[in-house]
Amino acid sequence: MNGPSNLAIIENEGPNYLGKYLLSHLKTATSADIAVAFVTATGLAQIRPALQKLACGGHVRLLTGLYQWFTEPTALKQLLELAEGARGRFQVRLSRNKHFHWKSYHIHGARSSTVIVGSSNLTSDGLLSSGELNLSLSLSKASAIPLCKAFEEEWIDSVDLTNKQIKLYQQLRPTLAGKQQYVPLSKVLGRPMRQAKQPALCLKPNEGPQLWQDYASRYASAKTTNLIEESTNWDQKKYLWYTGEKRHVKGDRLVMFDFCRNRVMLASITGTTAVETPDGRYFTAYRKEVGTSERVLCPRLWRSLRQAGVLTVQEDARKVRKLRQRQFENLVNAIGF
Repeated sequence: MNGPSNLAIIENEGPNYLGKYLLSHLKTATSADIAVAFVTATGLAQIRPALQKLACGGHVRLLTGLYQWFTEPTALKQLLELAEGARGRFQVRLSRNKHFHWKSYHIHGARSSTVIVGSSNLTSDGLLSSGELNLSLSLSKASAIPLCKAFEEEWIDSVDLTNKQIKLYQQLRPTLAGKQQYVPLSKVLGRPMRQAKQPALCLKPNEGPQLWQDYASRYASAKTTNLIEESTNWDQKKYLWYTGEKRHVKGDRLVMFDFCRNRVMLASITGTTAVETPDGRYFTAYRKEVGTSERVLCPRLWRSLRQAGVLTVQEDARKVRKLRQRQFENLVNAIGF
């Protein structure tokens, strides 16, 4: 049943099945991001060939969970096999949220994205049986960004699927599935269980990326470094990161004074995450903006900043400030990136 031109309603009746709908869209996709609470072997079998084919030339990310013990170990093994044979083009992660209950399919093409949200998990019933209801919205890539942001945040806060996790889950499932609702994630994932997120602050309609001055002044402990490497892909992407208050959002620009490396750079925020570590909970990733260069924090640079009137003393660089456009431009020009 169809609504507006970019909206489709999929109720798994007649020829209108989610499984068929997914196969049709995956044929022309360049990438796909799937987040579902439950995965079964029979459900995965419905679209596995299409996912495998997409991973040959594109990219697939699949996020699932262990809520209520429903996801099958067999399905997890098959997903891991796909990932191991795809050389990074097929990635699978497990949510660290014990309440994880998403049903979301994001299929990206060259110019547009189709986002499907509803009641269907990646199971045979979810893809083929009546009693399900899903909405599909086709958008331009730019328009789809807000809908995809939630997936990106959940993906960063998840962990890569491993054989060890599957074995532990498979061992616990027969004895605990009927006794307790939640899987002991700290035991299966081998790390502290993530607490449910607090509701995010709503931004005003005119709020978006902001301009900042920020700094880093000490190195993180080895334990913190390991936790960040395990829970994000920042190391693979060669992002820099630091801890502090939860103040930035992806896309913010900042002049970053890095006192550990004695450098200053013009950077963009690439992501945030919340992980319990010895050095804090909130972490922010950033990278140097393309086409700019780092500057050494030398006496000559400090003199230039004082002469330009953007900093009075060196300690002013150890402050976090949200800047107006003119302030930001003056600071950037004085540094001369």
